[in-house]
Amino acid sequence: MKRTWSQYRSFDTTVRLLLVNQLTINLGFSMLMPYLAAHLSGGLALATWAVGLVLGVRNLSQQGMFLIGGMLADRFGHKPLIVAGCTLRTALFAGFTLLQLRRLPENTVTPRADRPALRDQAGAVLRNQPFWLFSLAMTGSYVLSFQVHLALPLETEHRTGGGAFTTTATSALFVVSGLVALVGQLRITAWCTRTWTPARCLTAGTALMGAAFLPHLLTAGSPPTAGGWSAALAVTPLLLCAGLLAVATTVLYPFEMDTVVSLAGGRWVATHYGLYNTVCGIGITLGNLATGALLDTTRDKGRPTLPWPLLALLGGGCAAALAALSRTGRLTARPQPVTSVPA
Repeated sequence: MKRTWSQYRSFDTTVRLLLVNQLTINLGFSMLMPYLAAHLSGGLALATWAVGLVLGVRNLSQQGMFLIGGMLADRFGHKPLIVAGCTLRTALFAGFTLLQLRRLPENTVTPRADRPALRDQAGAVLRNQPFWLFSLAMTGSYVLSFQVHLALPLETEHRTGGGAFTTTATSALFVVSGLVALVGQLRITAWCTRTWTPARCLTAGTALMGAAFLPHLLTAGSPPTAGGWSAALAVTPLLLCAGLLAVATTVLYPFEMDTVVSLAGGRWVATHYGLYNTVCGIGITLGNLATGALLDTTRDKGRPTLPWPLLALLGGGCAAALAALSRTGRLTARPQPVTSVPA
């Protein structure tokens, strides 16, 4: 904790402001998401596939706007877009808007004479094949990491039968995940930076995400329990899964943005990042829908253990895809430069 605080204080005022801004956003998100899946499933009696669809659409509505925001940021600069985004938020963010308006530095804006038409700007990104391959490979990691908001809470409720113990167990999932991220983020990321290449970190992170779902095979087929030591034992593999997903996140995502920047070749970086988030948002929506339907179907068919090795297989497939991209040099490819179109 002291090291984390020292690291935070080592940043300048602008970086600290952005970190606190992101913390408040994530805090509100974490106060809602752990219990939303359980409420939709238990309180509203929605089918699991419908719960997955609702959560996926919510995520897509957020991430789908990254492409528009990224394209505008490349053209007009990051500061106006950050300020506009905060303005669209509620007032519990009005103070951050004023602080960022004052503190955020101006970044380099593409000169008006050098700005191509929007279709040419988008076309340059859409033709970037290595970027597309990387985005598709990484989509699986987002589907897996999102299961801490879908599959794990729903399985916790199913294993413990609802009630006060279920709420406690569900909260424990996010306590474990948060503590691992808080305590291990700097240490794990620093170790990975010293020991592995970014490409290897990406591969290892996705492989670990897949492996995180295997421990639950130990108890997934046993009957539900209603509390006590047996219930605690039943949810222990789920807690381990949440912890391993958090570790995998610290290994994987710090190197994700660097790869996007590399594949963008320093040209239209925000547009690339916006499209990347849009692709991942679509993937999360489809992945949640598929995962929810799978949980429903396998439980009805008496095969409750089946979803977990399939999720592990998804992680292994994404890791293999990233390893192949690295081996063929496609994680460092450069797109062709964009030329301006005469007015």
